Amino acid sequence: MKRTIGIIAWLFLIAYGLIYSIFFNPGSTFLADLFTGSADPLAFMVFNLLGMIPLAFFVFFWQYYELKWFHYLFLAGGFVFGGFATGALFVFMPEAKPVPKRQTNVLVAGLIITLAVIIYGLFFGSLDAYIQAFETDTFVHVMTIDFFVLFIFYLALPKLNKGVIQLFFVPAFYIQMLLGDLT
Repeated sequence: MKRTIGIIAWLFLIAYGLIYSIFFNPGSTFLADLFTGSADPLAFMVFNLLGMIPLAFFVFFWQYYELKWFHYLFLAGGFVFGGFATGALFVFMPEAKPVPKRQTNVLVAGLIITLAVIIYGLFFGSLDAYIQAFETDTFVHVMTIDFFVLFIFYLALPKLNKGVIQLFFVPAFYIQMLLGDLT
């Protein structure tokens, strides 16, 4: 069932991204604003979390699954294409490992960076500016939808214990792996 949810979310993301980009494309200045340092901190936060989430997925799958070469392509593609690449793992689900590998240093670094990015975005960002960018910038719009689809992927992952902690998504993902809070 979880795998089916992941596949449906992935297909939705692909269809939505294509339809929105082709038929409703208002253009994008976000990447230029990001590189000049003028992007809103809240949008900066979401953009950078879209890098921290694939890192968490990469470590999760590397620790708990027997990966083939093409799985690494999907996981690495997640750093550039987000859920568009990561979702393929639900279609081509690898076999579970009998003994997980631990990557504590990467998980601690990921957690610290994630918390720093979230604190920066929430304290210095503007929800009004983000909503305006969501409505007028294709990249921010699709990036936001991608973020929510990655959350669905996270909830659909096998092995994760479900609970209130999962509402904290990215930090919770790192914490659960650090504590070994997996089934």
